[in-house]
Amino acid sequence: MARSSYVLLDADEAAVFRRLAVLDGPVGLPLVRQVVAGGPIAEVRVVRILRELTARGLLAVDRSGPRWRYQQDDDLHRYARELLVDADEERAVFDRLTDAVRAVLPEDARAAPAPFQDQISTCSGQSGRCSGRPRRSRRCRPVSELAFRLHRYFATTNVAEGRFWLGRLLAAEPAHKWTPYANYALVT
Repeated sequence: MARSSYVLLDADEAAVFRRLAVLDGPVGLPLVRQVVAGGPIAEVRVVRILRELTARGLLAVDRSGPRWRYQQDDDLHRYARELLVDADEERAVFDRLTDAVRAVLPEDARAAPAPFQDQISTCSGQSGRCSGRPRRSRRCRPVSELAFRLHRYFATTNVAEGRFWLGRLLAAEPAHKWTPYANYALVT
């Protein structure tokens, strides 16, 4: 079913379907827009494309809360990930995800997380996805900086979850100038 529905998509719809593979779980529209828009896909077109993917059964939308949240089921998620790799756009989409998560973090890693807590909460679950990015290119954004900048947030919300994500992010990346800072955050 997924394959037959996918071949009926136009090029932009197919690209958005593939790019959604880097997001885990239900995700709000602002983060979806930042990750899937780019190239010929303008942010203003994303809502229409998401509506089309939902109508075709390639995307689920949770309308129960104040903000809609979008999610691919597990089988569609795996299929979209295969297509993303085949289309050779995996690195670029993971870079957009890393940039989106980094954009909500304070510039000063010592800043108290309280003013940013709501924004960070909306995308902190995605921070672990940054560790799944391809390592084929040295041009990928460093996730050790992201790991270090998230440590204050996790220290005030859930230390065990923070250690889990910090460890995962560090294991996924070769040494970088931010690695000592991220290692420090992991042990403190």
